[in-house]
Amino acid sequence: MASQSVARSESIAVFVPDLERLITEAMDEWKVPGLAFAVVQNREVPLVRAYGFRDVEAGLMVTTDTQFLTGSVTKSFTATGLAPFDGRAAHGLEEAGAGLHPGIPAA
Repeated sequence: MASQSVARSESIAVFVPDLERLITEAMDEWKVPGLAFAVVQNREVPLVRAYGFRDVEAGLMVTTDTQFLTGSVTKSFTATGLAPFDGRAAHGLEEAGAGLHPGIPAA
């Protein structure tokens, strides 16, 4: 399966072949027509990849600019990402989120 790629870091280059193999095997096993992903390292995005089709019938490929509808799955990612901060702030996760990014309001 062809991929579109933007790699900006040598430090992760050694992992890319194994990561690509894992992704293509998972796509085959789970019958995923297309996906895009990014690796975030030290607040930088050293790797962005796109695989497969965004519209199989029309033959339209996924690109690194393809927007996907995610629905409620983002709640799980947010909770997982904030879990390590629980207890760091005086009022738990409600206040911890506000300190992570200026766009997150305090509870």
